[in-house]
Amino acid sequence: MPLLCKARIKIEVLKRLIRMTPDLNIIQIQKYVELESELQEISKMTNGWIKYLHNS
Repeated sequence: MPLLCKARIKIEVLKRLIRMTPDLNIIQIQKYVELESELQEISKMTNGWIKYLHNS
């Protein structure tokens, strides 16, 4: 569980960093949308695993 909690924090940091990239013209909007979507899905899965383990 501690590993998943650390992963959740790192995912949130990544999400915030990715949100800045279009404003800084680091990546194209299309790539930004793709990364944001993938990180959102990873975040949902990680939170689901944490919830599952917490309820077990």
